[in-house]
Amino acid sequence: RSGGGWASNCVGRPHDFSACLKVRDGRPEVNMSRWNLDDDGAEAWIIWARSALPAFIRQLRHRSRDQEYTTFYEVNFAENELGDVGVHRLLCFFYEQGIAMRILKLFKNRLRRAA
Repeated sequence: RSGGGWASNCVGRPHDFSACLKVRDGRPEVNMSRWNLDDDGAEAWIIWARSALPAFIRQLRHRSRDQEYTTFYEVNFAENELGDVGVHRLLCFFYEQGIAMRILKLFKNRLRRAA
């Protein structure tokens, strides 16, 4: 779905979302709130995150050897233009990367019943 969201406005440009990765009180977070991301923007973020997140996690040394997942305290994709497809892609990506989250924020998006 493209509807003039973030990805539609940045076609062909390199994407750097490094400002979205933070550590607060020793806990990793992703904050992509208010980036005007649509489903295509979510895909652009995933492409970027495939290389950026593993390095971020290694720097944290947050994962202990006996844990299957790295836990992020908060993952915030609220107040965007994400639809069901974009959210599904994001959740699959986090699962594939072994990333669990305590808080997932998706409010004020374009989610329907399928979400």
